[in-house]
Amino acid sequence: MKLKFRTVAPALVAVALLTAACSSSNGSSSTTTGGGSTNNATGSPITIGGIADLTGVSSSPQPTQGMTAYANFVNTHGGINGHKLVFLSCDGAEDPNKFASCGHNFASNSAVVASTDLGGDQFAQSDPILAAAGIGIVNSNPVTQSEFNTPNGVAATGGVPTSLGALVKYFATAKHIKTIAFTGPNGIGAQIEAIIQNFATPYKITVTPYLFPETTTDYTATATALAASKADLIIGASGVSAVGPILLALKAAGNTIPVAFFDTSITPQAITQAGSASDGLYTTDAFPTPATATGQDKTALADYAAGMKAAGQPEGTGSLQGWATGVMLTTIIKALGVQNATRAAILNVIQNGSINNAPLFPATMSKKSTAPPIPTFSSLINPNEFIGQFQNGKFAILPGVGRVNPYTA
Repeated sequence: MKLKFRTVAPALVAVALLTAACSSSNGSSSTTTGGGSTNNATGSPITIGGIADLTGVSSSPQPTQGMTAYANFVNTHGGINGHKLVFLSCDGAEDPNKFASCGHNFASNSAVVASTDLGGDQFAQSDPILAAAGIGIVNSNPVTQSEFNTPNGVAATGGVPTSLGALVKYFATAKHIKTIAFTGPNGIGAQIEAIIQNFATPYKITVTPYLFPETTTDYTATATALAASKADLIIGASGVSAVGPILLALKAAGNTIPVAFFDTSITPQAITQAGSASDGLYTTDAFPTPATATGQDKTALADYAAGMKAAGQPEGTGSLQGWATGVMLTTIIKALGVQNATRAAILNVIQNGSINNAPLFPATMSKKSTAPPIPTFSSLINPNEFIGQFQNGKFAILPGVGRVNPYTA
């Protein structure tokens, strides 16, 4: 089945999900703090949360790590206008029943004012439950059609479709490829393959899948088949922990075909593990560092780096998405006023992109907004993507490519 996606823009809200398997992070974060710790978050707590695959072969814990670090950072800098930010994390564990349980438990927890989808492919089970409870959702990195179409949510980034579309468009127009070998686990891999097919078809590119069981730990057979495929490009979509082993297996198989993974699959650990196998590796969704960013983005990224370090967590695209989700949530709660930041009020902002008829989000990112972008992280939370390349374990944005929007001609 081919999936169709529409571009939706970032909403500024996160979701609180409570379940027996949920963990609480009493942190808080602010959009641009700078300065020292104040620890004066003494007001009534503001509870949000998120659902993600924190465990499992294809788990994606990075966005949750970013959101957790953000909450801690906010609370050590005074909270949200003096109110502690409580983040509840719920593990969907790649199980549709657990996603539904997360949804039900968040819906029944009156403290939860909003929700966030932080990585997984079973949100079709949890999002309708949250919608019925009037809980707004911001999705940090959407994959499936239901995540884009849910009436109570918006996407903070173009997600997996945009990342894959950007890769396909770049290689089709700049490298003139005609064949793609796609690899990923069964289940979600088939959905991602359909996304690639949607973007590849207009360019008359043939996509051949090389799917493997989710329980795979030895990628020798898959890598050997990929290396022998004679495709123009290999696109990988695996769990974060599998990227390094897949790259090593491709190297051992004598692969000479360019390899691309999308956004959250790439982590410094994966590149380090893969060693020289990272040469020629392409990815998307790059973001500036405190050394290269300007204005409020520079300050916000410095806070992000400090917050991740304080939490003992690595920086990366996925953790930045989780952190940025927290920034957006804080922005909207502050705009509403803590006492007025109810489920209904937050949901209204998500659905309309405005507070008291004042637009909040840029038109390219919001469903209805025509306002200028929110300054902090506005260049990061965007449905457009960078294309970058790793050489000798270092990442560099490709000259002349800039932002690629696969949704436009």
